[in-house]
Order: sequence, then C-alpha cells, then structure tokens
Amino acid sequence: MLTAAESLSDRHVDDLIRRRIAELEETPFAPQADLPFIVADWSKTLRQHQRWMDLLPQIQPFYGE
Repeated sequence: MLTAAESLSDRHVDDLIRRRIAELEETPFAPQADLPFIVADWSKTLRQHQRWMDLLPQIQPFYGE
C-alpha cells in the first residue's frame, strides 16, 4: 500500500511526464525534441544511502570513475 508521500510523488512524476509530452507535441521539430529526458524519484536511493550510512558508518562507499 502506498503512503501519502509516495502517492504524491507518483502524481508528481506523472505530471512531469505529461508536461514533457505536451511540450514535445507543441514543438515536435525543436532541436531539443530529439533529446532523451529522464524522470526519476531519488527518494528511495537517498533512503538507502542514509540507511547505509546509519548501519555501516565505518564503510565508505566508493563510486568508480
């Protein structure tokens, strides 16, 4: 079952996607019309990162370059 925050987040993401599609429909030949766009909800990633920091403070995450 979704919490109120998750439901609000889902609606926000849906709204962003609809707005971007509407923009593309209005100006299909604009230079940026062919560019990809990403819509992401980072809240879960941030929660997992915070969980890592809380439970494993002695281990430093490393992200390769």
